[in-house]
Amino acid sequence: MAQKTTASYDVILKVGDANFPCHRRILAEYSPYFEAMFGNNFIEKDKTTIEIQARRLAFIVYHVLCDVFMSYVVRLISSVCIKLLYHFT
Repeated sequence: MAQKTTASYDVILKVGDANFPCHRRILAEYSPYFEAMFGNNFIEKDKTTIEIQARRLAFIVYHVLCDVFMSYVVRLISSVCIKLLYHFT
């Protein structure tokens, strides 16, 4: 398996001693926290490395997972409703 390079990423999240290369656009799309950070005049807006405190990370991860889960549930329910409508029409 080829090792990923950080060249295609535009920001690195630093949590403790770990670095996580990321895409700002994806972070902002799935997290209101990052959407606000990158879309407003926060100091981190133009930084290439952003340090995230571990306690803050738990909050962010929780909200991202909730958003992704709810998005999946909505798509699943929509799919089932469409199939039921198709079946009964």
